[in-house]
Amino acid sequence: MNLLLFAAVGVLTIKRLPFGKNVFFGVSILPMSLHLAASLSYDVVILAFTGYFTAVCLDLAYKADTVKVKDVIALAVVMAVMGPCKWYMVPLQASVC
Repeated sequence: MNLLLFAAVGVLTIKRLPFGKNVFFGVSILPMSLHLAASLSYDVVILAFTGYFTAVCLDLAYKADTVKVKDVIALAVVMAVMGPCKWYMVPLQASVC
């Protein structure tokens, strides 16, 4: 299930990225990334959603004309999912927005 989550969020990330899709795909299929994605670890959630968070931020910075409510909700949901996994990431993510 972790690998399926990683793949599904990876597809969403590649769709949302305004540039660098090949680089993200290359990093996603590195042996260590796949090893973590196929393991029974909560690091998969962090690895997958960090990529999606980056994709949304880059999309808003380079492609979007305005920030919509659905974009803010997407960023809030991603932070809410990743926050409990590594509690010290919450202030780091808040400072990015």
